[in-house]
Amino acid sequence: MLSDELPAHIRSLVDHLRENQSATMSLTEIASVTEVLIATTSAFFRSVDTSVYQEFRSLSDYIVNARKEIASLQPGDLESDRIPRAGLELDAIVRQTEDATNTIMESAEAIMGADINDIEAYQATVNDAVMEIFQACSFQDITGQRISKVVIGLVIIRF
Repeated sequence: MLSDELPAHIRSLVDHLRENQSATMSLTEIASVTEVLIATTSAFFRSVDTSVYQEFRSLSDYIVNARKEIASLQPGDLESDRIPRAGLELDAIVRQTEDATNTIMESAEAIMGADINDIEAYQATVNDAVMEIFQACSFQDITGQRISKVVIGLVIIRF
């Protein structure tokens, strides 16, 4: 019996039972009602959507994986390794920036103190000082890379 036909069949049986309330039911009628009820419950349980079960299973797996990841985090690693390493990197950045600033200042002072009366010596001093300034300015690229490394290390800690 098709599941689409079940409601109509149940209605007709209920109507028949209502009409014959006072009469005794035959064994065939009882078997027919029982058969319809069994078919109805079977159809109902077959139609239950298993997607809800699958969603709960997926959610359960996600929670299990999240718990494993959280359990694998090592807070001691944060204090004993990552933060000290970040501090060392930032100290190195400060030193490198300070060295570059000193080099730039010394080179600028060399230019300002050069004897303008000796053109060849002045040109050599200015050229050398400008080259040193350019080299000192290269710290910016390395500093950017080191800061990115520190930030990434700290972001990983947070998540």
